[in-house]
Amino acid sequence: MKTNNDLKPTVFGLFILILIGFLAACSPTSSATVTATATAAATSTVSGTPIPIDILAPANNVAAQQAAQTLAQTLGVDRTAVTYVSLEAQSWPDSCLGIATPGMACAQHVVDGYLVTMAVDGQQFAYRTNGDGSEMAAEVALTWTRNGGLAGFCDELMIDVTGVTTAYTCKGEPYTQVAQQLLAAEPRQQLYDWLNSLQPFEYNQSDNAAADSMTVTLSFNGQGSTAADDTQQSDIEAFVSRIYSQMAMVETTPTPAATETAACTIVANSDVTLYGRPDTASDVFGTLAAGEQATMMGQTADGWLGFDPGVAQAANVGIFRLRWVAPGSDVTQTGSCDTLTEYPAISPTACYEMAMADATIYSQPDETAASITTLPAGEYTAITGKTDQDWYQVDLGDGSLAADFSGQTGWITPADANFNGQSCSNLPVVTP
Repeated sequence: MKTNNDLKPTVFGLFILILIGFLAACSPTSSATVTATATAAATSTVSGTPIPIDILAPANNVAAQQAAQTLAQTLGVDRTAVTYVSLEAQSWPDSCLGIATPGMACAQHVVDGYLVTMAVDGQQFAYRTNGDGSEMAAEVALTWTRNGGLAGFCDELMIDVTGVTTAYTCKGEPYTQVAQQLLAAEPRQQLYDWLNSLQPFEYNQSDNAAADSMTVTLSFNGQGSTAADDTQQSDIEAFVSRIYSQMAMVETTPTPAATETAACTIVANSDVTLYGRPDTASDVFGTLAAGEQATMMGQTADGWLGFDPGVAQAANVGIFRLRWVAPGSDVTQTGSCDTLTEYPAISPTACYEMAMADATIYSQPDETAASITTLPAGEYTAITGKTDQDWYQVDLGDGSLAADFSGQTGWITPADANFNGQSCSNLPVVTP
């Protein structure tokens, strides 16, 4: 190559500046996405492409809205206290969103959804969701197990990143949930401090006795940069052990629950399709594999049987907590299935409001408007549209209030909104 030695330095410099500007203009911009994630033990995910918050706004994403509502309710704060940090598309490996729960079988199929990271008072919290936010679970902070010893321990404790703590026992089959609670403020803050400062670690302790030996394990999913020393690991294990001992004294009753006289169990003789609602036109939840069993919690008049999957549940209540087995499925039933709670027929596709607390139904989308009635906690009504201010129009003729308010419509506030249904993500905008 020949060089033109007559080219003036100033002209050459100008050419270089123009070239740099052209290359910069053609280069894709990038923005850092901050994600606080505690990885659940023994799970794997297939990550999608991060979706910047300013492109897929949480206000337009029903899963992100559900996650924020659930976080606010869990922590007992106002919804406005929750801010979004990041929203990422994910493909979770199973119906449990990749988070294994003791004694719970997870349908092995990919679930497309999101990892929603939020913050309250500077503390970050990550939730896994499916596409519409009807299935949801906070990331796991730690898992602790204790087995053996003279007392014959068989205990497990899981704490998620919000501080919700669930205690289990495996004395007998199947695994039994002993209790569930949100940690009190002081121990919860201690958990947050450890998560924010320490790296993940695995802790194992055994007394090495020839007989009646006891083994303790702790899987800690820290998000910090400091390696935990032996003292810190022992302190965290002792902290968790105390919590389990306190919770093991507490009795809880699941909702909805199967009573002893209404225990109804099915065993799949071949792979059985499970539905999100008692209708084959609803979304498929997964599969009950041949040989797997489930304890039924409810039924419909036309023969559907429903059970609570017990994991990856958002703020679902009543019929919306259940997953359904169609009449005529290839299963073997045992127990008194005819005494189960009977649930009414619901639309397989409609968007429903599920009241987590008593919700006022207004005549107009204005809190100064007249009140039509109250939707009691645990009840539901169909959502048919929304205003541009995110007030939600409800059809009182489709839901728990139908007997008294058939043909009437009303409005609920954004603060009371708690959705269930894929159609919730594309509600029409209506004018009052």
